[in-house]
Amino acid sequence: MAEMDKPAMTGDKPGATEGAPAPTLGEMIAVFPKRNQDLFNYLINTFVSLLPPDKAQQFRSIAKEIERLLDEHTRAFITSLPPDLQAAALSTRDPRRSRFLLRLIVGRVSHLFAGKNPKIPKSVIEGLDQFFIKAFGPVVYEELNNEADDMFRGIPSGDDEEMWRIIKATPHWRRFAETILIRILFRFENFANGKKTFVLIVGRVMQDMSKFTFSDAHFNMIFQALFGDLLMEMKTDEQRLRIDFMFGDGTSAKLMAILVEGLQLKNKKGNIFEQAEGQN
Repeated sequence: MAEMDKPAMTGDKPGATEGAPAPTLGEMIAVFPKRNQDLFNYLINTFVSLLPPDKAQQFRSIAKEIERLLDEHTRAFITSLPPDLQAAALSTRDPRRSRFLLRLIVGRVSHLFAGKNPKIPKSVIEGLDQFFIKAFGPVVYEELNNEADDMFRGIPSGDDEEMWRIIKATPHWRRFAETILIRILFRFENFANGKKTFVLIVGRVMQDMSKFTFSDAHFNMIFQALFGDLLMEMKTDEQRLRIDFMFGDGTSAKLMAILVEGLQLKNKKGNIFEQAEGQN
């Protein structure tokens, strides 16, 4: 079996040569917590991707305890350092907040489990994470997670609606976010199989965690929340050309077909979205 590529760790310097100056102790200490977390996440996601959903969730529970112990040892190490090196290490992001890709996507569905009368329990978050790991694979998942981490460093707001408003107003962040959503959406190109896989993975996790039965109605709510506005963004020729230019010829047509089926925009006469357009 070919050896799996290791993830790029924060602090690595691509293109460095033997003659390049070695990093200082302060520079190495500054990236230590993040490098620890990168490696931990890579190993956990690799194991999770090899397990069935019910076993994967059990493993996640064990991993959380391991992560807690890792964090304790990291903090103990940091507090043993001289003050200037402690400051360098503590200037990095809290290593326990590590699922930035999940944070990005959950920001589109968080209203479904917010408030006093949520439509779906919060255990859907873990179900979605399992689906994304399976959909992307552990290596790509971690690469995208690191990119999402970089993006969140520039977003001041913790509010989900404001976060997405900022992303859509910033061209390179918008392209990154759209790339993520489009890659997820293409998992439903064979819609029946894609939906079956999604419901199976998310449903098992939610049943294990909260004894909640995940139904077609819940799938429809999540699909609408994740992708509904993409349909409106492809309403004009200009927007469809933009999607095709950025992601390849024919992308907008394929996405439209998936969205029409997923958002249940078909009747006996065909695509009701196009019918409505023709009447305008």
